[in-house]
Parts: sequence; structure tokens; C-alpha cells
Amino acid sequence: MPAATSLRTVIARSSLLSAIAVLWYENLQKEKRIVWTREATGLVREISPLVAILGTIAVTIGAGWQKRVFQVAGWAPVPENTFPFGIPPVVMAFLETAVPVIIAFLALGYLAAVMPRAGGGYVAMTRITHPLLGFVVTWLEYAWWWFAYGVIASLVMENLLMFVGLVGGPAAMAPYLTPWVLGAFGISMIVVFSLLSTFGVRWFGWLMHVIVWTPSIIVLIIFGMFLTATPAALNTGTLFYLGHSPIEYTEAALAQGMATAFPGNYWDSVNVAMIGAAWAWTGFAGMTFASGEIKEASKKMLKVMIASGVILLLFYIFISWAMGRAAMLTGTVSVPGVGDYSFLTAWGYLSYGGGNLAKAGLPGIKAWLPLLSVLVAQGEGLVLLVPFVGVVGALWLFNDLPVMALASSRLLFAMSFDGMLPKTFSDVSEKWHTPIKAIWFTTLLAVLGVYTESGLYQKGYLYLGSFLYPIFDTGLTSGDLWDFIFFTFVCLTLALLPYTRKDIFETAPVFKSKIAGVPWITVLGSIGFITNLYIDWTFFMAPVGGLLAQGPTPVVFTILLALIAVLFYFYYRWRARVTGRDYKTIFTQLPPE
Repeated sequence: MPAATSLRTVIARSSLLSAIAVLWYENLQKEKRIVWTREATGLVREISPLVAILGTIAVTIGAGWQKRVFQVAGWAPVPENTFPFGIPPVVMAFLETAVPVIIAFLALGYLAAVMPRAGGGYVAMTRITHPLLGFVVTWLEYAWWWFAYGVIASLVMENLLMFVGLVGGPAAMAPYLTPWVLGAFGISMIVVFSLLSTFGVRWFGWLMHVIVWTPSIIVLIIFGMFLTATPAALNTGTLFYLGHSPIEYTEAALAQGMATAFPGNYWDSVNVAMIGAAWAWTGFAGMTFASGEIKEASKKMLKVMIASGVILLLFYIFISWAMGRAAMLTGTVSVPGVGDYSFLTAWGYLSYGGGNLAKAGLPGIKAWLPLLSVLVAQGEGLVLLVPFVGVVGALWLFNDLPVMALASSRLLFAMSFDGMLPKTFSDVSEKWHTPIKAIWFTTLLAVLGVYTESGLYQKGYLYLGSFLYPIFDTGLTSGDLWDFIFFTFVCLTLALLPYTRKDIFETAPVFKSKIAGVPWITVLGSIGFITNLYIDWTFFMAPVGGLLAQGPTPVVFTILLALIAVLFYFYYRWRARVTGRDYKTIFTQLPPE
């Protein structure tokens, strides 16, 4: 009995000690809750506002503008004599997308100014709307950025090979237009720019001045060429490089059903063009993710984004209109009871629509703005300009890469710094002031973009099996939707700012006035939210290029990707009980500088 009593006493005392220990530990955790793991991010402000504008312009002007006029003309060919004032459908679509896009520019700039930290819209959404919503939306945005980083890296080579194919014939580019070559080139590009990004951001400004101003000058020359182009010049250039006249293209396209391929009218074609115009806008948030490294961000970011948006809108409208004007100069055929078609719609239809260049006995050179400029330059006798205008498209893709390396890594850094992802991604080099681990992890993910764009995922190359094939074939094509979902909720965040974070709104330098008692930014943000939702719907429902038109994989993959973010969110919230991170406080404060 004494032994049993002694055992019960020990157990009771042990239980009591355990309970005391648990209570002590919990109280200790409450007393020592961690908000930020360090007092400063380690990033430095070395990027000037002008360089931020150049970076925004560079990363937005990628591949889209180079083929959208032709591409949409091919998807939804309508008689060109129905174009109001000679405006092609995609140019009208650029005008229609101006409202949601310019408001998104304003929202990004405004929020980056009042919360000038790495991560841009991520920081704003998690502090103004809701941490879970902000994290999931930014997770999808980050996926778009690392994927696009790899895609664009491979597209540089593809673009160069188009020029080679035009001047040297399809046989000249064939040996290089293979998944192996495109994949090797793409990987080398992301490695080079990630390596540069490792060594700080001071080089970024110098490089951007060179690789943005150079193609900008060339584009101005192209614009002048398109305005002065003549039917004779385009005929001469087309015969010289393609071996066929423009009217042969139109006749071939009509023979393959171009006149009856699209049942709608001009405005129906504009609706189809909306998705093409939206594609061309993706990426413009990039420099706001580096707000923590831009000088005077609180004073300049709004001006940076508004200036960038206006410049880009004018660029897209006028270069697309000028290109359409030049391509419509010749090859015109009138179809009785239907209308007129020219080289513009014919080349687009044979390249991207229901037509087929090979079946028509025409060279397999698809319609592309830089290639059209080569034809015009040759026809106008400006032979010395041919190599410059021919590679301008590749230059506008090339200058995307430094911005993508910068922007994508800062998104990962910001989410990690908040404790939503592994802490290691928020480590910053004391010497170079860059998140090196975030840069190189993003680089590894970008290889998947190279893998997809180069075609290495196909059978006969690095095929991963029938289960994963649909993800690379169509699943990742939903990336542009992820980008516009981000813009949509950035606009909502702007609308909510005066109500959920009055403390921040009252310190904002501009746009604090009201209309009928409602803050102006709430009105603008609401309009932006609704109109961007329409673009999101277009990405889903467009009969050509829409996600549902490609089968269920893009939508299912997007949902799965979002669910992964939800799991990460709740996992790290749960881990806070062990790590001591105070999430309630984190998302009510701005991260340190």
C-alpha cells in the first residue's frame, strides 16, 4: 500500500508539473510573440523612378503586340470595308480594355505609394482586404511570373528564328527550331539574368536604359515606315522574301473558306479580340513588386504607373493601327455580297485561323509585325534597316527578362518575409542586398516555363507521361488569367482602403476627395473591379483562346494551384503556435523597410 500510494503521488505531482510547464510555455509565447524576424528587410532603394517606368514598359511590351492584329484577324475574319475609320478589331479592343487596365495601373501605383514595400499589391491586399485572399491571389500571380520568365526566355530564340526563316527561307531556321535548341537557349537566358540579379540592382538601371531605348528608337522608325508604306512597296517586299504576291495570299485564304469562317460582324470580332488585347497587357505590375527598392516610392510610384499606362496605351493603339494600315494596302479582293479582304486578314487567317499556309503552297512564315516591317523596308529600298527592324521583336522580349527576374523573386521574398512560406526565401545577402535564395528558387521554377514553351514536354523529348502532359499542354496557359485576377483584386483593394484602413488612407498624399460622400478611389476601384471581372470572364468564356475552349485542364489546374496556397496559409498559421509568429499583428502592420 505505501508503495502504491507513493506511485500515485509521483504521478499526481508529475501531472501537476506538466500542467505548470505548459501554462508557463504558453505565457512565455504570449509575452514573446514575434512579429518580424528582423528589423529591416536588407533591401536598398537604388532604382530610380525613370528606370521603374522603363521596366514597366519593357515587361509589358512582350510578344503580344507583335502578332495580335494578325492573330485576331485570323480568329475572327470579317470584311475590312466594315472597319469603322479603318480601325482593325484588335485596335478597338485595346481602346475597350483601356478602362479596366488604366484603373489597375492607378490602383497599383496608389497602393505602392501608400505602402512602398517589396511585394507591392501583395502587401496591400493582405493588409486591406484579407490575408488569405491576398496570399492566394498573389500565389497565383507568382506562378504566372515564374512561368512567364521561362516562356519569354525561349520566345527570344523563336522570334530570332522567324527573322532567319524570312530572309533565309524556312530551311535556314529548321535545324534550330527544335525543342532541344529552344530549351537550351531558354535555360541559358534565365541563368544569365538570375545571375545578374544576384549581384544587386544597381546594374539594373544601366541595363534598362540600353535595352529599352534601343528598340524604342527602332519602333519609331517602323512606325514611320508603316505610315509611308505604299502598295507597290509591300508588293515588292512580299515577292522578294516570300516569293508570292499579297493577292495570292488573299486568294488562297478565300479558297480555304475565310469569307464564311466567322459568322459574326465587326463588333463580334472586337469581342473575340478582347482576349488578344488583354494578353498584351499582362505583366505591368512587375515594378510595383520592387517598391521596396525604388527611390522615393511613396512620392513617385503613382506617377510612375500612370505615366507607364498612358505610354503603353498610346503605343499599342498607334503601332497596331499603323501595322493594320500597311497590311491592308494591297492584296484586296472583293467578295460579292460579303465584302473586301486584304493581305492583313488573309495572312492572319492562314497563320492563326482556320487556314493553312502549307496547304496553300505558301512558305511557313507566320504573320508577325517585325516581319511585315522587313517586307516594307525591302520594298521601300531601306535595305540597311532590314536586320534592325527584323530583330526588334526579339529585343522587346529580351528586355522582359531582367524585370521578370527582379519582380518574381520579390513576390516570393515578400510572402516569405510575412511567414507565409519558408523563412529561407526571405534571406537577403548583406553584400549585394538581394534575396539570393528567392532568385534561384524562382529560376528553378522558370525551367518549367522553358520546358513548356520549347516543346520538350512532348513525346520524343522529355515526356513525363500522359498524366502530367495536359498540365504542360494546356494547364499552364491559364497564367494570363492569374495575372488579371491579381489586377481585379488590386482594384477591389483600392476601393476598400478608405473603409478598412482609414489610418493609411488619411495619410495618403493624393486622391482623398469624395463624391457624394464616397471617396474617389472607392469609385475608381469599384469600376476597375467590375470591368476587370469582365476580362476574367472573357478569359474563361472566349470561344477562341478562352480557357473553357481548351478543355477542363486549365480551370482544374488553376483551382488546384489555389488550393495549394490555401493549405500553405493554414499550415503556417498553425505553425505559428510553435514558431511564435504573431499573425494577428503582422497583417495589421507594414513590413519594415
